[in-house]
Amino acid sequence: METSSPASRNFQIAKVAGILTVATAHFFPGTILWVPSSIALFIFGFSSGYFTHLRYSERFDAIPYWRNKVLRLGYALLVIDVFLLSVCSFTSSRSIWVWQTLLHLVGLGGVLDWLGIANESPLGGGMWFLTLLLGFYALYPLLRLVNRHEPSSSLLLVLALAVMGYCHVRYPMGYDLWPTAFSFLFGVYVAERPFSLPAWVYGLGGLVCVALMGSFNFMLRINSYNAVLIAVASVVCTLWLREATLPIWLVRPTSYLSDMVLEIYLIHTYLFFSFVGFKFADYFLSMGLVLSAAKLLQVTAVRVQKAANGSAVAV
Repeated sequence: METSSPASRNFQIAKVAGILTVATAHFFPGTILWVPSSIALFIFGFSSGYFTHLRYSERFDAIPYWRNKVLRLGYALLVIDVFLLSVCSFTSSRSIWVWQTLLHLVGLGGVLDWLGIANESPLGGGMWFLTLLLGFYALYPLLRLVNRHEPSSSLLLVLALAVMGYCHVRYPMGYDLWPTAFSFLFGVYVAERPFSLPAWVYGLGGLVCVALMGSFNFMLRINSYNAVLIAVASVVCTLWLREATLPIWLVRPTSYLSDMVLEIYLIHTYLFFSFVGFKFADYFLSMGLVLSAAKLLQVTAVRVQKAANGSAVAV
């Protein structure tokens, strides 16, 4: 996959590294990997907001925009749904024939968590991020309008930061719902504004956050500031990726995985198995299975879309 700018190449590399980190953290729960995983989720949301707004900075028509988003995600989700239904039919003791399954099939399973509704379906792993993504796509026309003008743009960002910061403390979900939701808005905000600092400034800010977190947690045994430090580290990391120039040789090995980040995210927890009973061996075997299945699903989705487009043209 060819990318058109240093920033887009940087985010391609970061998203591949991020999804592998998230998957690894899920395989080894309770480890320090939850910190880079939190930053990775922020990067995913930021890049969606940032590059969506850059793409539609000049011309925008809501109907074609929504149609393109639904079609692009729809074929991939259809193929993933068929795969996960098949896997769960053989590996889960819970029935897929419950109404919650319908929400998961259309990518809205995150609503169950947010409303406190029990999920009786075997599906639902990682669905909350897709629900956020779909919500962002649905609201983007309004966000675009607000972000074209000041002070409404900055007021919205400050209000969102205050509300989501409060919700992160008051209504924790067990995953990074509120910081990730904010990252979409932050990406749109940054894309609208030309401000920038040298990459080393953001890099230094990230290193300071890491040093402070290490000092507080391992030396002083204080973890009260982790959420704030991770949030700041996430912000400076995304801004660093926007300004830095990562080595071009990293593009080729990540390009193979960059088109199947969604597949990896949605299927990886269903394909973690104990093959030999040795944790690290099981990890590599499971990840090999995840990556192979994700590639197969991505290729299948592309072929299904081409076949459907061909049929539409023929009609």
